[in-house]
Amino acid sequence: MVGPSSSHTAGACRLSHVARALLEEEPVEARFELHSAFAKTMRGHGTDRALVAGALGMEVDDARLKDALELARERGLAYALKPKNMGTEAHPNSVAIHLKGRTRSISILGASIGGGMIEIREVDGFSAKDPCLLLFYEDRPGMVMRASEIIGRRGINIASMEVLRRGKGDLAFMRLDLDAPLPHEDVAALKQIPGVRRVHVLDRVAGGAPIT
Repeated sequence: MVGPSSSHTAGACRLSHVARALLEEEPVEARFELHSAFAKTMRGHGTDRALVAGALGMEVDDARLKDALELARERGLAYALKPKNMGTEAHPNSVAIHLKGRTRSISILGASIGGGMIEIREVDGFSAKDPCLLLFYEDRPGMVMRASEIIGRRGINIASMEVLRRGKGDLAFMRLDLDAPLPHEDVAALKQIPGVRRVHVLDRVAGGAPIT
């Protein structure tokens, strides 16, 4: 990793890299809201550079991380960092990351929990835990059944499920915690369900990063 801190540098980079992967395109704007310890170490521990580096697609061991702010300007990425009090229940190393590309945007809330490990708490305002399967889709009848059928054919148990929607017929979100990893071909099948917009797998084994 590029230091100086596994929590404030590596963890910050990894969180932003997750957001960049979920965006699935080059960001043109990035906004970072830093809570508590993250806000205090923003420059001293390179948290600002690490967050911007992750948004640019850099991994934690990329030697260019220390020059991320300059590289962002060269690549046309407009970024802003500001402190935000998220309350006493939030982890001190929490950050809200908002990325905007040319065709889509993504927001995540996460925390660097130590040793470079991270947790994703929210994706686009919906609760998320890792490892899990995240589906964003159009609210319509039968979506839960179709997704469950694809997973059930593999004999994989759904440990827990959360289904939310912005409104009737609006964007909906499904989080499924599975007892075993879902093969890539089944993830691809989920993406082919009519009305499904995005499917992502978050896996703590991969450092909290999306693996699809």
